[in-house]
Amino acid sequence: RIAILAEREQLVGDFYGQDSVEHADALQLLAFEYYSAKRWAEDAALRARALSIRRKVQGDRSSDTLYAVRSLGQSLENDHRPREAATALGEVLAAWKHGETSLADAVEHSVPHGRTVEGQALGMASALHARLTLAAGDPTAALSSARIAAASSLAYRRGFGFGVLDEQMIEGAERNPASYTGEDYFSEWSRLYANALWAASPDDPAAKAD
Repeated sequence: RIAILAEREQLVGDFYGQDSVEHADALQLLAFEYYSAKRWAEDAALRARALSIRRKVQGDRSSDTLYAVRSLGQSLENDHRPREAATALGEVLAAWKHGETSLADAVEHSVPHGRTVEGQALGMASALHARLTLAAGDPTAALSSARIAAASSLAYRRGFGFGVLDEQMIEGAERNPASYTGEDYFSEWSRLYANALWAASPDDPAAKAD
């Protein structure tokens, strides 16, 4: 299967162009086979190529780019390269950050409002970056990303209305949030934010705002 998908990736790149969204899709499809086989280095190499294309063609504020960088971050982490993972995530997330000083500020100015694909993808990428940088002993970087993640989940939750269907969707999201956020529970991002606040508070004045 890997050989077939590798040949397909080359054909797609030749037909649509090496810097096309279609080629990025083909690279990620091939990468998934390496991911499934736990061949992390090969998986990460393909995902890095796909991310480079998406950043060039779609930009850092695209949901496709956010999902791609999160997948790359996970692969690099699995390959015991957390610093590279954090660097890749940080570069893309920089396009979303505006010097937020509080959770309310992030909700208002930095994350998409409502139940958007971009909001979900942003929260997932931010949460991974926050976790990696917090583990690496950089609470300031972790706080910025954890704030975005918490704001994303809050904005997503506020995007629901008050009808019966909305209540059913809320219950479904909380029971099976991986379908919506990729995390175990919505509260995980808030807990991550609390941990980052605690770690950053002695040295970061911004941490005191929340």
